Amino acid sequence: MNQEQKNFSEMLGELQQHFDAHRPFWSSVGPVADSIDRLANTRRELALGALVQNDGSGTKEAKDLALGLAAEKSYLMGRRVLAWAKKNARADIATAVDLNRAELAQGAEATLLERQRRIFQYAKDNRDQLADYKVTDESLDALDSALNTFAALRAGHKEKENHRIYSTARIEELIDKARAIIDILDDEVEGLIDNREFIDTYFIARRKTDRRATRAAMSDTAAPSA
Repeated sequence: MNQEQKNFSEMLGELQQHFDAHRPFWSSVGPVADSIDRLANTRRELALGALVQNDGSGTKEAKDLALGLAAEKSYLMGRRVLAWAKKNARADIATAVDLNRAELAQGAEATLLERQRRIFQYAKDNRDQLADYKVTDESLDALDSALNTFAALRAGHKEKENHRIYSTARIEELIDKARAIIDILDDEVEGLIDNREFIDTYFIARRKTDRRATRAAMSDTAAPSA
């Protein structure tokens, strides 16, 4: 990561601390909660990308983070597919994807990856019927990326090195994605949260180390020239 990217990553950490410390103010506000969840997931992907970028050989820390991300995304996708399968009397699919978090995160890595990929495949194969269950192209792509990252970090040096290059290119893409979510959050926080202190503290965290946002804020408050 370059310095501007590190500054942005630090700002995301400040925002996450703010959200964690004030959960009662936003957890029941649907649009805000959804944006915060999307931002947290993007932040985890960004942290993983930075680890892979910094160490092409694949440290245990990077692999553990990749496994955690793949497991959590697989579990969420699995719940969506399971709900649809039960409602539509697809007992075969329900049985195949009914896996708890531990079954997707703990055990032999090859077995975990097989279970995670099974969920992905059922979601992909039934994509058109799962639209109402929040199975979208974006969510499928995110899960596929998480699975590929975990698989690459388990593989030989060449695969890890190739994935390091991929992660280098993806970091700016993830930052752009996070910026778009934050841009929406700015409006949601001001428009939907009633607590003034929460709002003010949010914008303090929002601009603390995000130089671009700080410059924008300074520009917004500057007196117009005569």
